[in-house]
Amino acid sequence: MNSSKEKIRKTRIESYDYLKQGFFSNALRALRLFKRSLLYTSYRNFGFPRLPPCFVRMSVTNICDNKCTMCGIWKVYLRNPEKRKEEVTFNEFKKFVEKNSKFLDLLGISGGQVTMRKDAVKMWELLSKSGQNVDWNTNAVNLPKVKKCIT
Repeated sequence: MNSSKEKIRKTRIESYDYLKQGFFSNALRALRLFKRSLLYTSYRNFGFPRLPPCFVRMSVTNICDNKCTMCGIWKVYLRNPEKRKEEVTFNEFKKFVEKNSKFLDLLGISGGQVTMRKDAVKMWELLSKSGQNVDWNTNAVNLPKVKKCIT
């Protein structure tokens, strides 16, 4: 009987710690954004202080497994196969994240279908380890890879 009560108590403590951690993390983000909004207003009105961007959307590929009529991104490499060599490499991506994640509030990854890259999971893991908030567009056709990234 005591062991089950102890398990419940331990679970409650762990849950509370998790919620507390999430609350403080979100509160700090909110304070940072509030401060940034004041600085941004000052910059818009007076031209100072200069601020680095807080959001970046990076296109990492033009490959896509859908052929949507409203989007022709899947045609990019068909028309010009040499463009594939211009894709961001994982090392370039890693350098960018390491250099800029300190001041970014959100890093968006897009392009064609990001999960079609062989190193998509590595990119996701790098962003998770850096503590970066991530916005990642996907058509969810490749659900096993998407699931692997978000779990």
